[in-house]
Amino acid sequence: MTVVGFFVYLITSAIFAFIVNCVVPKRIPGGIVAGTIVGFIGGVIAVKLGPPEPSIAGVAILPVAMGSIIMVVCLALMGNSQKRYRKKA
Repeated sequence: MTVVGFFVYLITSAIFAFIVNCVVPKRIPGGIVAGTIVGFIGGVIAVKLGPPEPSIAGVAILPVAMGSIIMVVCLALMGNSQKRYRKKA
């Protein structure tokens, strides 16, 4: 992965983390930073597993977008489910 490819991953992940944060009714634990990190991981996994697509700077945008969206939505759903089961003092 080149430096430009790394930044394309980060920017794409941050954009989709922000979009998911606006669309999903539940908050992302850790905010946009955690969403970007998890989206980046999801994007890398999706590119490795997915078919080659049209790319920008060697990064297939569609798999990065889908991987980011899926991982950030899962983060939002898992983070809020843990709050429900905490004992109140």
